[in-house]
Amino acid sequence: MSPARSPRTITVGALATAALSLAAVPSAGAAMPSTSGIGSRAGVVVVDLGTGRTLLSRAGTRARIPASVTKLFTVGAALRLLGPEWTPRTRVVATGALRGTTWDGDVHLVGGGDPTLSTAAVRGLAGRAVLALGADRLDGRVHVDATAFDDWQGSARTGRAADGDMGGRLGAATVDRGARTTDPAGRAGSLFRTALRTAGLRVTGPVVQDPAPPVGGTTVAAQVGPTLAQLAAATLGASDNFFSETLLKDLASRDGVEAACRVRAELPPVAPATTVVEPPAAADCLAAAVRTGSSTTAAGSLLLRTTLRPLVGTTPRIVDGSGLTRRNRVSPATVARLLQSLDADPAVGPVLRAALPQAGRTGTLAGRMRGTAAVGRCAAKTGTINGVSGLAGYCTTRRGREVAFAILQNGGNVFSARAFQDRFVARLAQSD
Repeated sequence: MSPARSPRTITVGALATAALSLAAVPSAGAAMPSTSGIGSRAGVVVVDLGTGRTLLSRAGTRARIPASVTKLFTVGAALRLLGPEWTPRTRVVATGALRGTTWDGDVHLVGGGDPTLSTAAVRGLAGRAVLALGADRLDGRVHVDATAFDDWQGSARTGRAADGDMGGRLGAATVDRGARTTDPAGRAGSLFRTALRTAGLRVTGPVVQDPAPPVGGTTVAAQVGPTLAQLAAATLGASDNFFSETLLKDLASRDGVEAACRVRAELPPVAPATTVVEPPAAADCLAAAVRTGSSTTAAGSLLLRTTLRPLVGTTPRIVDGSGLTRRNRVSPATVARLLQSLDADPAVGPVLRAALPQAGRTGTLAGRMRGTAAVGRCAAKTGTINGVSGLAGYCTTRRGREVAFAILQNGGNVFSARAFQDRFVARLAQSD
């Protein structure tokens, strides 16, 4: 169940006022690190989380390409919509009936958009399914249902084609990130059929890719992926493009629609199997999921924008989940307001902070800012594509002030940009 929103949550009006308040706090601004060397096509904003005041803004309202800082928007929207305890599911649905020791019907592998689904997980799922069926022969076919997502293996940058920088092929039933195949769903079905045979079920028919979800049937086994809190850490820590693009599609998928509905109704996350009698609202959420078509990157992006607009006071121009595309545009002020609002949410703030790379210690910041005041005090999301560099996150200053910051630099040398970011954040940690 999602906790009630804390009174600490800051209104959009207060956030917008704070974003423009630099002139009203010259003494606080003067205490901030120098922005010398940031570059001409760049901006930086620092906000005091305790007061909501903007401590520093240089070109802070001008939109820039955020690169992988985009992942803060993706993970933030997912945490708000689905809740930190949400988990992606891969299910086995059986249609038909047991006749003696033969299952007279079909078996469906139903993909739920789990980016961590592995060969080992499919084997374990098949073994549990065979035990649940109680059969040693299948008089029917093995299906694979990947219709929770559309058939695009790339996202906004490459469309239907796979993206070499994504680290995988998108799909609702993709195993091992789609390695060694151009047909992720087909490979998932083949692995599943082999695993059923290994588990003792005689299967003779071919694998069939479903054009639509199975009608009726019973879920006989499920593979539950990591919680969203764990996926957030894996996505932000390593800046995982495949995870973030999958999460974006999860937002608009059938399971995502059901999960978001349950969060709004203050119901616990869906359990793989339960004997608990649920209230009518749970049936309404399931019905909404059943009516949902195949999720797309565009649908996930739309949900992201509409979910985050109330938090940042504007509609962020985000069209993918990873930041690989150069079509994304947000301002440092918008990023800072996002960080501010998410931090004020008691269900989301601690999860986001724990998921971010730690300066000089973990993830994409493990080798940066070592030996500086930022170590142990600052955590942030990096962003890098050709000619673009960004860094945004949180710091605790020398005197215990909690701040959010966002730096977006376009059109310059990435290595010079990182040097500025490291210098700036280290000094920010030393400030009052």
